[in-house]
Amino acid sequence: MGFPWWRYRSSVLSNRQRPAGILMLALPMTVWMSLRERGHIDMRGFLQISFGRLFGTALGVWIVTSVPESGLSTVIGAAILVAVGLSVVTSQFEASNRTRIIAGVFSGLMGTAAAVGGPAVALAYQGKPGSVLRSTLAVSFVLGSIVSLVALAIVGEAKTDDAFVALSLLPGLAVGLQLADRLRARLDAGWLRPASLSSRPSPL
Repeated sequence: MGFPWWRYRSSVLSNRQRPAGILMLALPMTVWMSLRERGHIDMRGFLQISFGRLFGTALGVWIVTSVPESGLSTVIGAAILVAVGLSVVTSQFEASNRTRIIAGVFSGLMGTAAAVGGPAVALAYQGKPGSVLRSTLAVSFVLGSIVSLVALAIVGEAKTDDAFVALSLLPGLAVGLQLADRLRARLDAGWLRPASLSSRPSPL
């Protein structure tokens, strides 16, 4: 994950939830990650997650347009804490076809509503090798982010200034990606599971 994420959430989004800008910034990162480890993508899991994300995206759009912003941050933050809590009590969790689809639904919902779609899918893949987890999550987020952005644009929740802010943060993202390359081996050696579940930006 690139460095600008937390700065974006704290300085740019301090007064308003703006998932569209974060999704725009996520696109180049996830495209790069997908290409880097494309040989390790779980295609079946990707299709199942993507199917679920379609339903989750619709729910996310409804939440963005219906729930007050103060309540939105509380709901999404609670969902993230539940996902991390489940990872602690289900350390040997093995995802099935059904659970991957359910993970896709929650990923689409949380990704569209607050651009934090990672925990649900990370939970489903926590027992997989690092290369499989990273590549499958990345390619799922490429498609999912595009679908979410289109849906948000349709309801007027994706603005031109979101794109400008995302562009301004690309240099920081590039630095973060370069440093992430150096940390991959260390994370794969036992740190990937807790890192993937705890490092997602929380809207709390």
